[in-house]
Amino acid sequence: MTEEQYDAIVIGSSQGGRFLPIELAKAGRRVALVERGPIGGVCVNTGCTPTKTMIASARLAYLARRGPEYGVHTGPVTVSLAEVRERKRAMVAGARENYQSRLKQDGVDVIEGEAHFTGPHAVEIALSAGGNRRLNAPLIVVDVGTRPKPPDISAADGAGAGLDVDHGARRTP
Repeated sequence: MTEEQYDAIVIGSSQGGRFLPIELAKAGRRVALVERGPIGGVCVNTGCTPTKTMIASARLAYLARRGPEYGVHTGPVTVSLAEVRERKRAMVAGARENYQSRLKQDGVDVIEGEAHFTGPHAVEIALSAGGNRRLNAPLIVVDVGTRPKPPDISAADGAGAGLDVDHGARRTP
């Protein structure tokens, strides 16, 4: 298997270096972005974007219910959690699509798969679609993001069971 030469390889598309591959490509560098899960990392898929989207819906319901205090009268305020979650999913999908189109527009090679180091300047990628690729670059940036750490509280065991988690990222213990 031949090694493909790049100027830079970024492993992961989390918040820390989300725009790094774009800036490197705009500077004329040949850049590969390797991502094993949904593009955009934790912030876009399970952290900031979905949380802030749902908080915005909660805030709007809160303000609407307080309308009479401001001289604004509306009918009864109801919340459809299914619609709130659908809006959240659409916002996450839109953020992901915008980032992917920006990467493509700026010439970043996006490779879906899981990378591991085979040398100080080399990685091998187990491609999501099957097979492997080997890449080599003088600059390799690891931007794999975060994983939640459950609190060490016995009552918290099983907390979150049944929550709407639809990010599709593979979890490892």
